[in-house]
Amino acid sequence: QGIGHEGQLIQLLHDIPHNINVFRDTPINPITLWFNSKLETQYRRFFAEKLHDEVTYPTLKCTAFIYDILPTIMLYILIAFCYVMASCLLSESLGPLFYIVLVLSVIMVTLVLIANLLFLIGHPISRDVIGQYICGWIPCHISGVIMLISPAALLFAFANCSPQLAPYFCYTSIAIWLHFANYPRLSTLFKLLLLVTLTIPIIFGVTLKDAFCDTIRVSHSNKTGGNFTVEAAQSLFSGAHPIKFEIIIQYVLIWICVWLISVDFEIMIRANFHADIMERKHKEDMLTMNEKTQQHLSNIMPNYVVQYFNESNTRMYSCSRQNVGIIFFFVDFWANYSEDYKSGAEYIRLLNELVSDFDALLDEEQYRHVEKIKTISSTYMAASNLNPAHYTDWKLQLASLMSFMLDLKKKLIEFCQDIPGQSTYISKGGINHGPVTAGVIGSSKLHFDIWGDAVNVASRMFTTGDSNMLQLTEKTKDALLEAEWSHDKFVYRKKVFVKGKGDMDTYYFSH
Repeated sequence: QGIGHEGQLIQLLHDIPHNINVFRDTPINPITLWFNSKLETQYRRFFAEKLHDEVTYPTLKCTAFIYDILPTIMLYILIAFCYVMASCLLSESLGPLFYIVLVLSVIMVTLVLIANLLFLIGHPISRDVIGQYICGWIPCHISGVIMLISPAALLFAFANCSPQLAPYFCYTSIAIWLHFANYPRLSTLFKLLLLVTLTIPIIFGVTLKDAFCDTIRVSHSNKTGGNFTVEAAQSLFSGAHPIKFEIIIQYVLIWICVWLISVDFEIMIRANFHADIMERKHKEDMLTMNEKTQQHLSNIMPNYVVQYFNESNTRMYSCSRQNVGIIFFFVDFWANYSEDYKSGAEYIRLLNELVSDFDALLDEEQYRHVEKIKTISSTYMAASNLNPAHYTDWKLQLASLMSFMLDLKKKLIEFCQDIPGQSTYISKGGINHGPVTAGVIGSSKLHFDIWGDAVNVASRMFTTGDSNMLQLTEKTKDALLEAEWSHDKFVYRKKVFVKGKGDMDTYYFSH
């Protein structure tokens, strides 16, 4: 496609996932599942920063609510409803402790739910106040602990109730512990520690306490109609009986299940986050590279030519323009050149500084219509009225070009004053205007230039001129007079022979 074509940049961005294996190269610690670098800090700030980020994920807030908060609340409501209905059906009292825990947990769950709903609908309060309390790393873990402990609190409060409610205790406990694997707002390591902390008391309670033996006895007697003593129940949990170990094994299996699911889920989330970071980084690198490419192209050809290549599918540019002003400004820089001193490197450094000072003039607003064409050794070439988008009168642009050449001479004088022992460099210049053809040539090391009879005549104006004088053709002098330049500024020289043109009337600019 064209030079700097946006399609090339887009194609490179599409190729990034195929060239970089971000999942294999994700820097995650295999034990803690944390990133091994400062990326961990960036990851922990991610949920809080996304509120103020210019680039947000449209479904992130909704997804976090639907898959994190809503299932937990539904499980909580289901367990509370199950316990209350079981007590009503079996005419068993749940006790005051259960209702106290129920009220406190309802308050905490309701606060978390309201905060997330306000955040979900984009309420202004949620963006500045609530968002920082539910999306940060620590606040997210605090709200996650509340959501997971609330059903577990009901479970512990229910454990001291009537033995007839024991089956409900067993079934709901399995659902609560397995739900840990479905809650992604906690890190795997923290989630597993919380799960083990909550389940170890139950393991000891089931295997050691006589109250649970009474539960088994009553439950067994209801089913068989027989008499089941506490001693018989205790024998089931002795070291010789496998039931005790089966309960322990079941809970250990629950730990392993939660750990495996949580590890897989967290690795996926962190790998996706790392992939987004890497993709954003490579996109920024591509955009930076594109900007640098555009800048380099702008340094070797006019901006409107670069824009032409960006917007077209051609590799060729040429344009014919009328009334283009051309100047050549020569500095006899090589009169004192010698390779005996630093192999001539010092002279090149000075020449570079001088030409850079000339280029700096182009940044001034009054010379926005002037385009630098090239430097030929120590000769500076520029032109005006090349940009088709500039509709300023060509005579005014020609006058601006003439002022530019005068400022080049002033810059040269200032430059020489800064060099110790250097009075001044000899200079001379020539200016002409007329039709030219502008274009870019080459497939590598592209070169923008202008051609035409007017260019040749402008070159002859400076080569045939005298030292420290600016020579111009008669028609260019007349155009500058129409641009309201004073007659006193132009001094007739004589007829000058110009190769291919014969004798021509020329003028010097008096300054």
